[in-house]
Amino acid sequence: MLFLPNSSHILPEIVTALVAAYLGHVTVSIADKPVTRPNAGNRLRLRAKTARQRFLETDVTTEQHEQIMEYCLKNKISVSQFLADLILEDAATAKTRKAAVRVSLDLDFSAEEYEKLELLVHLHRKNSISLLIRDLLQPHLDLQRLHIPGETKSLRLYLSDREHEIVTKHFASRGITARKYVSFLALKAIAKSPKSRKESQNNAVSRD
Repeated sequence: MLFLPNSSHILPEIVTALVAAYLGHVTVSIADKPVTRPNAGNRLRLRAKTARQRFLETDVTTEQHEQIMEYCLKNKISVSQFLADLILEDAATAKTRKAAVRVSLDLDFSAEEYEKLELLVHLHRKNSISLLIRDLLQPHLDLQRLHIPGETKSLRLYLSDREHEIVTKHFASRGITARKYVSFLALKAIAKSPKSRKESQNNAVSRD
């Protein structure tokens, strides 16, 4: 608020100049639309022993970013909490993963392609096509930095010092990075959600 002295000796020009100078330092900012927090109206994340000032980032495509934002808005959970809960749960259950997983592939090859596969098995001195495919995939599985095509965006998850220590040790033991793995967990969780499964079933019915 601008206060002016109660004096008749102040000329109108001076008053006008003072008001103009005052208003010139006032900036009015109007946002295009209010920012909506995904967790608005829901309980906030439980406090940690220390402030959550550490953070990690994970990469997503534009389409994946929209899926994650839509899921968080519908479930009233912040993106940071959603991602942090997933990776902390993954780290907590990692010690129980001991059994190997057998994958059965059902691939179609032409007769000529199959003959070439058999020749490759012979040349690489493998006992089966499965062993050959395994050896071909292994270098990619050994890579710690996985690459995805196209432009990506970054999503950030905030962690306390203890949470950050747990997660980084988990990544080191698995030979993976937050950049790709956390977003993978998020999309996997969204795909398993009841609404996502229902939409998939409806799409399958419509295609039939």
